[in-house]
Amino acid sequence: MTLIEYAGVSTETKNLDRQIEALLAAGVTKRNIYKEKITENRLGRKVFNQMIDELEEGLVSRMKRGMVIALADNGR
Repeated sequence: MTLIEYAGVSTETKNLDRQIEALLAAGVTKRNIYKEKITENRLGRKVFNQMIDELEEGLVSRMKRGMVIALADNGR
């Protein structure tokens, strides 16, 4: 199963390190983590939108509170 994750913070001064460490510990590879700072609104999340656009067919998403928290290859 391939996990693809997004790590985002709302300001330039916040740090992504704890999110990234947790994702790596959960088995997500570094190349499959999309990172973004300044995620003030859904329309302005360029990296998040890029991640969604690049997903291939056959990937399954898990949602939590309206956010994609994990995208995994369902084996198709």
